Amino acid sequence: YGPAAGAVTYFSALQFDCPTQFNPADYFIDLISVDPRNPEAEGKSRKRIEYFAETLKEQQPSEPCEPLLSIEPEELRNVKRYQVSWFSQVAILLGRHLRLITREKVANAARIGQTVFFSVMLGLIWLDVGRQDFSDEEVARNAAFDVGGALFFIIVNMAFSGVFGILFNYPLERAVVLKERSSGTYRVSAYAVAKNLSELPRNALQVLFLCTVTYFMIGFRSGAGMFFTYLYVILMAYLIAEGITLCVST
Repeated sequence: YGPAAGAVTYFSALQFDCPTQFNPADYFIDLISVDPRNPEAEGKSRKRIEYFAETLKEQQPSEPCEPLLSIEPEELRNVKRYQVSWFSQVAILLGRHLRLITREKVANAARIGQTVFFSVMLGLIWLDVGRQDFSDEEVARNAAFDVGGALFFIIVNMAFSGVFGILFNYPLERAVVLKERSSGTYRVSAYAVAKNLSELPRNALQVLFLCTVTYFMIGFRSGAGMFFTYLYVILMAYLIAEGITLCVST
């Protein structure tokens, strides 16, 4: 319709004023993009796009203009949907996620405090349960129920910790992901891999701290193999719960 410098004025004349301290480019992309969140939003966005097209058509000269660029159908079929490779998408998204994680200082502090609190509390509730005399059949039977209850509660606690970690953070990110996906910026698989890789170090440290405290306070069986098996089970429970929640939320 004209130079890029006049875009804000052009859309303002159409009663679409760019908000203060808002990137005009992002605002214009939102205006001319289809909103897939629900049927009502999609219908409104399509009507808005049709209005822009009709307004632009009315402002164009009646005489046909020569096309600035001629593209054959064969060339259109050969155009790539994604401009960069899958690995490049993962690398770019991984860097972005890591920067976001380092900026979440309040959330990271809350995670550390929550992990320390539950680790010590669970350790005190089942303190030295695994160090009882299992040669006595009655003591062994009661201790088995106690140890089973401790394991069950620890697994459930870590699973829900992964669930709430997604529920409180992902909804804020979902709108951006849907907009970038609709414009063909990256693949879903690239986003999922990058997000899980960026979250893995923080999640692994959180699980490692809890497992170390509870393992030795409760008094589970000694041995490196037993400890790492316990660590693996708890970590998998955390990651699986987080992954399922992410899939359902999307």
